[in-house]
Amino acid sequence: MSDIDYAITQDEPTRPVANSPAEVKRVHEAWRMANKVCLLVLKKTMTEAFFGGVPETESAKQFMEFIETKFKEYGKAETKNLMSRLANTKYERGSVREHLMGLMDIAANLNKLKVPIAPNYLVHIALESLPFDKMKSTYNTLKEDWTMDDLITIVVLKENKIKTRGGVDQFII
Repeated sequence: MSDIDYAITQDEPTRPVANSPAEVKRVHEAWRMANKVCLLVLKKTMTEAFFGGVPETESAKQFMEFIETKFKEYGKAETKNLMSRLANTKYERGSVREHLMGLMDIAANLNKLKVPIAPNYLVHIALESLPFDKMKSTYNTLKEDWTMDDLITIVVLKENKIKTRGGVDQFII
């Protein structure tokens, strides 16, 4: 089992013929067994739904290349979905902190997909997602930039202040 990755990292060696040297036969047999075990492990550990669109193959290396292609396609679709959510998510009700943390999570997932979101851009997106016109005006007149942590602190303090004054769910800052 220690050579199972051999089939994923190496192409199939030359197939031996009747008069091939023993070393050629041994190398091919080692690859064939590693390939067989590797394909079995891969297919038994993945769900059935995962195989949609992956052509049947006899090579573990080729199978992994098909899987990689599928993940790249999925990554592009996921990037589009996350970009759309980041741009279109608006605060409606509930915890402002959770809303802002959700935007930060979307940005973190985009970073994992190699689509970095600049911290300043995220703050602007977050501010635009909030219904707090006075806060937006205040931010735009300041010389320094806020971080997401600054924004969360400011909004949560304001949210708590408003709630203690009258428990208003929908508030304007």
